[in-house]
Amino acid sequence: MVDCGNVTANSTDHYCLYHVPWADTLFGIASLISSLFGMVGSAMLIKLYLPLHRSLPAKLFLVIAANDLVTSLFGALPFSLPRLDHETLSWVFYIPFLCNSFGVLLNISERYSVFLIAVLSTTRAWALKFPLRRIKQWIILVLLGSYLTLQVLLASLPFYAGKLYWYDDVYTVCTWNVDDIIPYSEETAALYKTTFQFLILIPFSIPSLFVIVSCVVCVVCLQRSNNRRKFINGGRNRKSTVLAATEGGGGGGNTKNKASITVVIFTITYITLHVPLWIFLMLFLVMSEGKLQMDFAAKLPIYLFVFSSKVSVFINAGINPIIVVSRTKSMQESFKTDVLRFTETIRRTTRISHSGYPMTSFVSPMGSPGLGPGRAGMMFRAASRISVVAARSARTSAEDMKTVVETPT
Repeated sequence: MVDCGNVTANSTDHYCLYHVPWADTLFGIASLISSLFGMVGSAMLIKLYLPLHRSLPAKLFLVIAANDLVTSLFGALPFSLPRLDHETLSWVFYIPFLCNSFGVLLNISERYSVFLIAVLSTTRAWALKFPLRRIKQWIILVLLGSYLTLQVLLASLPFYAGKLYWYDDVYTVCTWNVDDIIPYSEETAALYKTTFQFLILIPFSIPSLFVIVSCVVCVVCLQRSNNRRKFINGGRNRKSTVLAATEGGGGGGNTKNKASITVVIFTITYITLHVPLWIFLMLFLVMSEGKLQMDFAAKLPIYLFVFSSKVSVFINAGINPIIVVSRTKSMQESFKTDVLRFTETIRRTTRISHSGYPMTSFVSPMGSPGLGPGRAGMMFRAASRISVVAARSARTSAEDMKTVVETPT
C-alpha cells in the first residue's frame, strides 16, 4: 500500500486523503471475487445460450450474460486491483488508451445493464398478464440495438469535446465529469443540470421504475396462477407461496412459471443491490442546485457512494450467472460434466507426458505429422480433446435448457 505519511487537509493527493485501508481491502476482495464469478459464469452462459438464439428469452439472457462479462472483465477486475495494492497496480490506468477503453466499456455496461433488466422483467410481466398477445422479437431487438447505440454515443462525448477519460484515484476507475464538456457557472447552471440529469439520473431512474413495476406484476400474476391451480386441484395443494408454482406435475404452465420466477429473482436481486444508488441519485437530484455536490471532507459518504455505484454493480454481475445456474438443473449437470471431463483430460495428458511416450513421432488425428517435438504435439492433442468435450457438452445442455428458456413472451 502507499505510505501516505502525515497528510494534511490541503494535500492534493486524493488517494491518501480518502484512504481507508480496511474498506479498500474489503471492496477490492468483493469486487475481485465478483469479477471471477462474473467472467467464468457469464462465459459459460454465453456458450450454453448461443444454440437457443431463436427464443426471445434466450436472446435476452444471452445479451445480459455478454454485458455482465464486459462489466466483470473491464469494470470489476480493474477496479479491484488498485484497491488491493494502489501503488503497484494503479499504473495501468495512467496509460491513456487503456484508461479510455476501461472507462468507455464500463460507462456503457453500467447503463445498459439497467435497461436489459427492465426489458427482461417487462417482457416477462407482459407474457404473464397477456399470455395470448405475443411481443414481436424484432421490436425488442431494435430497441436493444438503438439503446446500445445511444449509450455508445453518450460515452464518447468527451472525445467529441476534445477530452479524454481520466483516472479518479478516489473511485479507482477511469471516468469523466459533466464539467469536462460543460464548465459550471451561473450562466450554464440550467444546461449543466439538464445534461447531468440526462446522462446520469435518467439512464438509471426510468428503467428502474419499469423494473419495480414489472416485478410487482410478475409476483401478482404468479400468485393468482398458483391460487387457480389450487382451486382446480380441489384444494389438494395447500401451499400458498409463489414458489409453489414451480412444483407439481410439470407441463407448459409449470415451465412458464419457473422461468418467470427466475426473472423475478433476477429483478429482486437487482432492486436489492441498487437501492443505495437510487437513494444517492435522489439526494443529488433534490439537494443539489444544478451542480452535483458532495461533502468530500468526510470519508463515509465517499465510501458509501463507491459501494452503491460500483461495488454493488459488480456484485450483481457476479451473482446473475449463479442465479441462472442454480435455477437450471441441466446447466448444473453440464457444469459438473465439463469439470470432470476437463480434469480427466488433464490427468491423461499428464500421465502420457511422464510415461516416456515418444511425442516426436506423434501423428495427429487427421493423419498429418504432429506439431513438432515433445510438448507441442501433447498440447495439440489436449486442446483437441477439450474442444470436443466442450462442443459435446454445449449441445447436450442446449437441448436440456429448452424447457426453461423457450417460453412465450
